[in-house]
This record gives sequence, structure tokens and C-alpha cells, in this order.
Amino acid sequence: MLFIREVRRPTGGNIKVRDYFGHAAAHPGIDATVWFPPGSNHQSNDIWAGLPADHLAATPDMSGISFVCINGKDWPLLPDDTAAAEIIHFVQHPGYLADPVLRGYLERPARRICTTPILADQIAPVANGPIHVVPIGLHPACAAAHRPRKRHRITILGAKQPEFAARLDKRLRALGHEPELLDGRWRPHAEQVGIIRATDVLVALPNRVEGFYLPALEGMAAGCIVICSDVAGTYGHCIAAETCLQPPFGDLDAHVRAVLRAIDDRGLRARLIRNGREMASRHSMPAERRAFHAVLDLALAASGDQRSSGAEKPVLGERTGRETPTQRAAL
Repeated sequence: MLFIREVRRPTGGNIKVRDYFGHAAAHPGIDATVWFPPGSNHQSNDIWAGLPADHLAATPDMSGISFVCINGKDWPLLPDDTAAAEIIHFVQHPGYLADPVLRGYLERPARRICTTPILADQIAPVANGPIHVVPIGLHPACAAAHRPRKRHRITILGAKQPEFAARLDKRLRALGHEPELLDGRWRPHAEQVGIIRATDVLVALPNRVEGFYLPALEGMAAGCIVICSDVAGTYGHCIAAETCLQPPFGDLDAHVRAVLRAIDDRGLRARLIRNGREMASRHSMPAERRAFHAVLDLALAASGDQRSSGAEKPVLGERTGRETPTQRAAL
């Protein structure tokens, strides 16, 4: 199996492709390698750090390759001799339907993997080939023993809405609070998780449309009171007044009120923390791996390769946790 990945900048989508690569490399019937084209920016961050040399392809050599995994706009990087291999296409956001180039990729034959049933249903009328849902998994560090928290410590995740985040920060400071504003500067995932775990109130500001907005779920796992703008891509795990508070997207006054309510309402705080942790417990990394392996088993069976049984290979920093995945395959 060959992964083809051009990294332009570090993103959550790139982290997820790295997770999928780790799952594939742990499958007993898969020999996984990854090729980065010239100009890829993967060495500028920690996402692909520690990749063993035997998992790194020097060229996109298709000899002996049965499956090729791609994401986003990596389709043009496919070698000319890819016809004999099955394409596994990661679709992580609904922007495919609005972007003519991405929509065109959906019309090409491939086996597709989505993170949510909603996204799978959205692309189903266009996608050419089977669609599988692999529920997203959380890094176990999110739910590790909590660091000492400063009461009412507020963290604003402002990378995706920097101007709005700056305005929110200014308003909260005028009210006597001292939030920590995280801008768009890349931080290693472990560093950001550490900040979240030390946070009392996490204000998560997503894009207007998301495929799956993971930071809100990470906050729930860490025991934060989560405030997340109400956008598509949060509805499976963000439940207003149950797992988080969801002020309208772009409504500054509503976000300020949500922060003040999260600080003052003890009953609400307890409910959000309890329900948020329960929601996060449904999203473990081992569950994601099992669901991804089930897709690979189907692909191997369809190709006539029966090497899909046996123990996983303990490689690439296997993550731990617990959960039984729900899974959908539209075949």
C-alpha cells in the first residue's frame, strides 16, 4: 500500500492521514509506505516525525502496489501506472461538493473513507465507488491525568477565526478576565493538548463549515467546559447545553455570554463536563483502528488477497483506549 501525501502546511487533516498511515502499517496484511513529492513541507512540523526509513518511499514506485491512498488535491500526483491499483480516497470535509476540482475527484472510481455518516451521505450522490465511515479517534493524551487547573482559566482557539478571536479576547479582558489566545502558529499536537488539559473554559472557534471539528472533542475529553461556535461539522459531538455551549457563529455578544455562563453556573459546568467526557469516550484511537482495518479487510477480500487475519503489527506508536466503533459501508 502506497500513501501519496503532499504537505503544504500542518493541519488536522494531515494529522488524520498520519493516523491512517499508522493504522495501515499495523495491519497484518498490509505493507505500507508513504511518498512525499518534491516540495512537500512535511519536515517543517512534527506530524510525520519518527517515520522509520523502511516506510518511506523514495519514488512513487507502483511495482507490487495493490492500493494507493490519497487525500484532498493529491490526485494529480498519482503515477501513470496506477490503473492496476485500487484508490483509497480520504474525504474529510464537505468542501468537495462546492469545489469543482474536488467534486471531479469524487467522480473518479475509488473506495472512500469519511469520518462521519453525515459527510458520507453528502458525497454519496456524487461519489463513484463504495463509501465507508471510520469514526474519528482521539489521542489518549487528551484524557490523561489532568494538570492542575487555574480556576476560570480561559483558552481561545483562534487559528481559524483570528479576527473574531482577537475581538473576543479584548471583550473578555475588558470584563476582568485574562484568556490565553492561541493564534495560527503551529504547535506540536502534544503541546496543544497540554494547554487544553490545563484549561477550565475552552472557547473553540471553527470554520463556518467543518468536516469534523476535533478540538471541541479534545476539550471534552480533557474535562473542559467547551464553548464551540455552532457550525456544520460539530453536530455529532457538540450538543448544545449538554456537551458544550454553542453560540451562533460570528456572534460576539453570544460568545461572551457563553463564557460568563460557563464560569458562573455550577450546575451547568458539572453537566457539561460529565456529558462531554462521556461523548469523548465514544471516540478512541483503537476503535478508529479497528474500523479502518475492517475497511482494509474488505479491500483485501475484494482484491482476492486473503491476508487480512492475524495480530496487528506493533508499529508507529500504537495508541490505546477503548470503544466499540459504529461503522457503515455503502457497497
